[in-house]
Amino acid sequence: MLILLLAVFVNILIAVCFKMFWRKGVDSFVAIVVNYLVCMVLGSALAGEVSLLSHGFGTAWVPFALLLGVLFVSGFNITALSIKFTGITTTAVMSRMSLLLSAGYAIVVFAEPLGPVKLIGIALAVVAILLINRRTDGKGRFASGPYLLYPVLALLFAGAIESVLYYIKAMQLSIDTDLQLTTYAFSVAGVIGSVIVGVTCATGKRRIRRRDLIGGLALGLPNFFSIYLILMLLKMGWQGSVLFPVLNLAILAVSAVVGIYLFSEKVSRLNVIGLLAALAAIGAIMLA
Repeated sequence: MLILLLAVFVNILIAVCFKMFWRKGVDSFVAIVVNYLVCMVLGSALAGEVSLLSHGFGTAWVPFALLLGVLFVSGFNITALSIKFTGITTTAVMSRMSLLLSAGYAIVVFAEPLGPVKLIGIALAVVAILLINRRTDGKGRFASGPYLLYPVLALLFAGAIESVLYYIKAMQLSIDTDLQLTTYAFSVAGVIGSVIVGVTCATGKRRIRRRDLIGGLALGLPNFFSIYLILMLLKMGWQGSVLFPVLNLAILAVSAVVGIYLFSEKVSRLNVIGLLAALAAIGAIMLA
């Protein structure tokens, strides 16, 4: 349970970092790339090796780590674009809906049990996500038109990342190498992102500022452990159809509370009902 709480905590820090990026005018793409480089250095220091150089395609988990690296850098930037064009509310709703994809994947592909209590819990989770993010000032409506593509892609990338992580653990591809796998995936994302930033800087389309570097440094530590702790929880025996709904709901509920008290965000009766529904959903899924 302590590891689960830590996983929620580091994800809240990620949300706060993104919130501050927009307030401080940070170039989110540069900050995201710096963040991945920080993750690479941190993981290499903890593992005592440079995972990107120490493991080749003969290692069972390397192809999946490469896939995760591509998903990381693509998904994070899709999320940033979604926030820019459709707002934080719509993006939060859609990205947390990824629990339907990852939980469904675990149930359908790996035949995890789906009893009536768990089904009720997942249904309550969907209701909670919608209500927690509903705003009474009219600014919390779902996106429409061509920009709807961004939050939909954010959902798909989040669900894909969670499903790949679950597959790795379910197939026991990284029994004792969670740290190396995590570092490898972040390293791939860092290399891809660095090439893109280098090209855009060389062509004069982007410049790296101090605030971007600081933002990336602040994001790196919680982002590294957000993935590493999920792998630890799956290794400890958590079912994917339990872990991902509980984790997503807890992150969303605590994020709402943090938004209220730290950023003075307004809360409505529907938001409160959503928080209560989230607690009920977590209880039902954990009970199941």
